[in-house]
Amino acid sequence: MEAAERASPDRASLVHFADGAEIRAEIARTVPLYAGIDGLRRKGDHLQWGGRVLCPDGVFPTEDGRARFAALEIPESRLEPGWFLLSTRRGKQFNSMVHRDRDPLTGAMRDDVFIAREDASTLGLADGDPVVLRSAVGEYAGKVKVAAIKPRNLQVHWPEGNVLLQRGARDPICGIPDYNAVVELLADGRR
Repeated sequence: MEAAERASPDRASLVHFADGAEIRAEIARTVPLYAGIDGLRRKGDHLQWGGRVLCPDGVFPTEDGRARFAALEIPESRLEPGWFLLSTRRGKQFNSMVHRDRDPLTGAMRDDVFIAREDASTLGLADGDPVVLRSAVGEYAGKVKVAAIKPRNLQVHWPEGNVLLQRGARDPICGIPDYNAVVELLADGRR
């Protein structure tokens, strides 16, 4: 905002906002789809697009008002000992991002590697121990953070974890980028 005001002082009033509430009010006025964003005031406030309940009274936006479900077969992942499924963390939700050295939600530092208690115990690891994660495309040095996640899974913050992700990998059906990888965990920071 300050850079824009200095670059074009004659238009400074168009980009000046006293606080986040004024920014959210401007977004609500400019982008009607975001109606309600201007009501976010306190930490923890949230907004459900489409109203508090999607498909009220069980009526879905289909021709007959009924939902459509399909059973999926999830391919089984076989991992060798010492290998894990890795996903990248952004914050409270997928499209948010932690902007601090310490995540206020989890208390984790930017270089922490989230690991299940069972896996940490099996590997003889404790909070703060140095580890290296190695994928097919890169390496990441971090510290153990025991967390409530599913065994044989690891999580690291995004964008730091990008060094482990295959560039250009996308879901073949919908084209969403793949923010996951299979990684080897090397204890004691060994490379």
